[in-house]
Amino acid sequence: MLEELNPLAIDQIVYRLANPPSVSAALADLPVSLEDALETLDLFELKTAEDATTLLETPFLEDLSYKPRPTRFSDSSWRVFYSALELETAEHERGHWCRKEAQPTLGASRRFHFRQLRCRVNGYGYDLRPKGIEWAFLTGDDTYPACQALAKEARAATASTLLCPSARQQNGTTTPVFVREALSEPAILGVTILQLEPSGELNIIRR
Repeated sequence: MLEELNPLAIDQIVYRLANPPSVSAALADLPVSLEDALETLDLFELKTAEDATTLLETPFLEDLSYKPRPTRFSDSSWRVFYSALELETAEHERGHWCRKEAQPTLGASRRFHFRQLRCRVNGYGYDLRPKGIEWAFLTGDDTYPACQALAKEARAATASTLLCPSARQQNGTTTPVFVREALSEPAILGVTILQLEPSGELNIIRR
């Protein structure tokens, strides 16, 4: 399918929401008030260059005890660093999965806390956004095999990244990255709290 597109140099600042393994999801869904949660985050806040590098590298680490599950742009046999050109897009993409995987709590909000990682992606790839309407599978919820086949083709063509329409944020751009070497300049900007209301509404709080 990619023969319809020309590869191009991609040099962009991208964003990702994540937590280092040492903090993990223990910070997610803190059973305290929002104010207390913010105070707790102050104790754990990570902003050193080493912490930022950890967030950048974790998606590419090989762990024989862990089998990755298939995702939109991987059948689980290769690693992907999922990011976005806009912080808001990264938040809505992550919020979708929080909403999908959270256990329901009757009548109560749930809060998930993530670090905001900013870094640079610099490599060759394909801009799929002009194909967003024609290739509706790029944003479908049950079309992962087609996206995985496209990613496999891109990797075979030595692409390091793709520019894709976001499935969760109108006019947003996601940037799956397949090659660790394409990423540099990591920095932690702050914290995003994704608060899921009983209605299913997502509220985004940044600090």
